[in-house]
Amino acid sequence: MHNLMEQLALAILLGLIEGITELLPVSSSGHMIITTYLLGIDQNPQVKLLEVVSQLGAISAVLSLLWQEIKQTFVNTLQARSYHKAAKKLNAIHFVLGLLPATVAGLYFSDFIDQHLFSIHTATLGLAAGGLLMIVADQFNRNKKETPQLSQVTYQKSGFIGLMQCLSLWPGFSRLGSTVAAGVLSGLDYITAYYFSFLLALPIIAGATLLKLRSAWPEITLANLPFLLTGTLTAFIVAQLIARTVLKKILSQTTLRTFGIYRLTLALVINLLLLFM
Repeated sequence: MHNLMEQLALAILLGLIEGITELLPVSSSGHMIITTYLLGIDQNPQVKLLEVVSQLGAISAVLSLLWQEIKQTFVNTLQARSYHKAAKKLNAIHFVLGLLPATVAGLYFSDFIDQHLFSIHTATLGLAAGGLLMIVADQFNRNKKETPQLSQVTYQKSGFIGLMQCLSLWPGFSRLGSTVAAGVLSGLDYITAYYFSFLLALPIIAGATLLKLRSAWPEITLANLPFLLTGTLTAFIVAQLIARTVLKKILSQTTLRTFGIYRLTLALVINLLLLFM
């Protein structure tokens, strides 16, 4: 990268992409891989570092959106008097079941994923496969309520969603895409599946990002700090604006099929472009 203004412009662009795609089941990692590849900066270490830290900006916006649900989950857990009674309200056990499979698989396969799956070809494959799953889920269950009914989430459904979340370890597949589709396939309505997926995303994205950030910490310097802060702040502001203004409207008016078709179309267009590059 060249001068400071170009760096900041690039940081804003990448922050915009992260902030928008983190809140939708379209794969933020897939879009970042595609964008950086097309710009010819996919091997730039500063860009790779921004991809990690900007997620914290976007996920912070989700944290503020779901703060009441998070507090209620803690209350439900503390007030639970038995395993069976606790199952009727969202509590820590739901999160353990929903997070454990992908957490274990992610820790075990992290080196392989980082070395072999972060490419333009694997990302477009993940986009297409995730899109097909979402179209199937949409066909299976089109039930949609105006507000999330988190009491619908059983331990069995949490476990199934957790297993399906392992698919999102493949870049481009999308954590939201896999878990929302799994929730719908398990019988949850669309809005409930979406909110529960957001709640699952908070600890797993934050944990994975902080682990990567810890190993990359020596790479953060005063020279690249403006670039990193600009991208992360942009991701936070954009995600916050979407979360507080249009997200509910998007969820109420858009189906999984729409996102699935978008993903398939994007994967097709990118692969056609690659043929002529």
